[in-house]
Amino acid sequence: MSGDAILTLSDVSISFARGDRTTQAVDRLSFAMARGECLALVGESGSGKSVTALALLGLLPKQGTRISGSARFDGAELLHGGAARVRGRRIAIVFQDPLSALSPYHRVGAQIAESFTIGGVATSDADPKVIAALAAVDLLSPAEVARAFPHQLSGGQRQRVCLAMAMACEPELIILDEPTTALDVTVQLSILDLIARQMRARRMSVLFITHDLGAAASLADRVLVLYGGRRCEWGTSEEVLSAPRHPYTAALLAALPRSDHPSGTPLAAIPGRFDRSSLSGGCAFAPRCAVAEPRCRESRPMAAPSAIRLVDCHLHNDGGGA
Repeated sequence: MSGDAILTLSDVSISFARGDRTTQAVDRLSFAMARGECLALVGESGSGKSVTALALLGLLPKQGTRISGSARFDGAELLHGGAARVRGRRIAIVFQDPLSALSPYHRVGAQIAESFTIGGVATSDADPKVIAALAAVDLLSPAEVARAFPHQLSGGQRQRVCLAMAMACEPELIILDEPTTALDVTVQLSILDLIARQMRARRMSVLFITHDLGAAASLADRVLVLYGGRRCEWGTSEEVLSAPRHPYTAALLAALPRSDHPSGTPLAAIPGRFDRSSLSGGCAFAPRCAVAEPRCRESRPMAAPSAIRLVDCHLHNDGGGA
């Protein structure tokens, strides 16, 4: 990884207690990302992607939530209350559903103006900055958009508004939590292009949470694959998505629809389904893995921390080339 790390997670675990039942959502997750880098967290629903993001921002409910480990942003600890000092100012987030993220009772301009005032801009100076922020995310007629309520805008317009709000304080790190899932393909591509341009222009670091491997390939410098709250594989997007080494990553890529797929034949599928109750001390993916061995169910594989390409798989780390 080039450059110094802006965000470093070390053995972060997150669990939720409800009555006499405890659910382990994230289990000893470690990674680092460099300044100006886009790191994609990928994996299917329930893999721990969004929970990790909410923990970094201090947005998980306090009751019943247990968090351990360390998450450092520019050297300062985020967990256990530290996120409040940087949230919205130095770290911002764009959520999956912009209609839910925006207040239905206030005009768009007023909501963006509030973001500017949080960053220290005087209320009297906020209005021209709001127009400039809307124009910067490629919204036509920004003054008209500023006067609108969220329900009067399209899904793509609302997501651009959320991007404008997130970037109002010029954060060093922006977290994108499935920002294009609810949009049609054409709008998705335009939003991803906008994010890429803004990332370069503002030299922002981006933590991109997605289950869309195509989107990860187009935007991310590096990719970290999660399954069952555990890391499977981590490397450059070209390495991970072109030459996967973990059986789960390979299975995800094999399940993607391709233009040359024979018509009328079913797509490849990962056998079984994720069952959190089946998690043990071994590899989380072992119950569904076609090449699992007894040791995969008995001990958890962990790549050497010094490795540039991390693959948490016994078969890979002993030279088996999984």
